[in-house]
Amino acid sequence: MQTAKFLKLNRNHRLYAAFHLVALRGLRRAETAALRWAGIDLQHGVLLVTHTTQRDAGRLMQCPPKTNTSRRTAVLDRTTVKELRRHYARQQTEAARLRIDPSGFVFTNRRGDNRSIPTTSTANSSAPPARRACARSGCTT
Repeated sequence: MQTAKFLKLNRNHRLYAAFHLVALRGLRRAETAALRWAGIDLQHGVLLVTHTTQRDAGRLMQCPPKTNTSRRTAVLDRTTVKELRRHYARQQTEAARLRIDPSGFVFTNRRGDNRSIPTTSTANSSAPPARRACARSGCTT
């Protein structure tokens, strides 16, 4: 299965939790990039999708979702909660090492700023190329 192989090959990537959310929980990349820790309740296993991101003149901007149904609460399974906790710990360690204040975004660049989520096919050059539509649906080829 292409999605499983991709996730396995990228297990130690700093954005693995983002890839996990896109591939296994059905979030769009732009929704994943807009996530903030304040909108995630790991104890109860839910996250709020309230924003999306888009580029405007080269800058990443926060925008409301295009439709009302895109604004939603997503239920998280135990594995996803575990991956997000692992990501949070890694992010806090990285911020302390670099002496930067966390921005509150779940997925950041190495300076702690909000970032876009790369297409799955660019995350690991040894991974098989993945079609964007399959990243969300977990389809196989």
